[in-house]
Amino acid sequence: MFKKVIKSISLVLAVFLCVAIFTGCSQKVSNFSTEGVSSNGKIGAVKGEYIYYVNRITSDRTLTGSSVDPMGIYKSKIDGNGNLTGEAELVYSALAGYADGEIYVFGDYIYFSTPAQVTSASATKLVKRVSFARVGIDGKHFEVLYTTETEGTPTYSYYKTNDCLYLVVYENKTLYSINMKTLKNNVLAEEVQSVALSSSCGEGSGADTKIFYSLTPSENFVTQSGQNIYSVNPDGSDNIIISAGSDVTLKQVSGGYLYYVLDKDLYRTSAVAGLGTGEKIYYTVPDSFTILSDGTLLIKDTTNSMFRSTGWINGELKYQKVLASTDYDFLFENNGYAYFKYTKSGSKSDEQVISRISLTDTSAKLEKVTEEQAVKAGTFMNWEVIGNTLYYYTEEVQTTEDGKSLTYSVLKTLVLTK
Repeated sequence: MFKKVIKSISLVLAVFLCVAIFTGCSQKVSNFSTEGVSSNGKIGAVKGEYIYYVNRITSDRTLTGSSVDPMGIYKSKIDGNGNLTGEAELVYSALAGYADGEIYVFGDYIYFSTPAQVTSASATKLVKRVSFARVGIDGKHFEVLYTTETEGTPTYSYYKTNDCLYLVVYENKTLYSINMKTLKNNVLAEEVQSVALSSSCGEGSGADTKIFYSLTPSENFVTQSGQNIYSVNPDGSDNIIISAGSDVTLKQVSGGYLYYVLDKDLYRTSAVAGLGTGEKIYYTVPDSFTILSDGTLLIKDTTNSMFRSTGWINGELKYQKVLASTDYDFLFENNGYAYFKYTKSGSKSDEQVISRISLTDTSAKLEKVTEEQAVKAGTFMNWEVIGNTLYYYTEEVQTTEDGKSLTYSVLKTLVLTK
């Protein structure tokens, strides 16, 4: 799903930051331009001729020995197709424990998440909380923007509106909006039951620019069943109700549409005029599905052991088989292909590679793309095509001078054939 979810940060992946780096003065930042920026919020953020990404994430908490490369954010030069053309350059070496968070570039700053360094009354570091932070693309002016209050799994997204940027975080049933200019925290709503946030940093049209959330109807509402659905701007303005007392479940915001479930069926709407203009796009919502770029669905059909795509054609719901197996995880789509990774338990490592299949050619067969196993590296988006180049992580083991074995996740690239 396109929700930006911070999962529980594993202590195995965590490499603690020094407390000192959190004590700097707040920087006055006012440039949040995304001009020249692409792939924001995925495996790496591209700006100009560089891709910025997290490299060398270790499974050990203590790094010793000069032979160990520093953890952190790196950059590498790329050409117009996304191919790496230069050596990796360290941008910020103090970053550590980067887990299940995405990387963004707005203006001249990199935005990311990291284990929090706040301490409890007993001086215990609460590293299972999440700190959202930024650092200049020159590696200077690190600062923490917001730290979660709980060890839960907050949903978040960045919203760029006009000349300002907001970090929107949902945790512990409270919806927050933090202004990236002032770092002031605004509570948008409390006792929130669910949210749907933009997958495009709030840029675009229709539902993309809005935040959606649901509340249980209060005693002031005549209709007491279902949920009340609201939309609001990231600065807290235009906080209006768009559906009252209906059995609505929010799903996601993608491609200018809000996707939601009503009476067990899947709908979408631009939400400009509320949910009354919504259109039904699927009967009885499947357990596992992905909304593709053209608005059709890719469904993991475990009953019939297949992946299939579906959409409305001339008013009728049509199905097309994509892959005759469910022993795969769908990764992403790109340029008419669906990319998968074989995930059957007990399979050989050489089977754990990235493969792809055409979404339009019904006679197409699944073909391997990588020859080596691709692994998760702690980021939300671990595999991506930029231009004609596939970016993915592999694991490597390195031995320090004192004989300690460390496991790293290393970014790899592969030029794809058409």
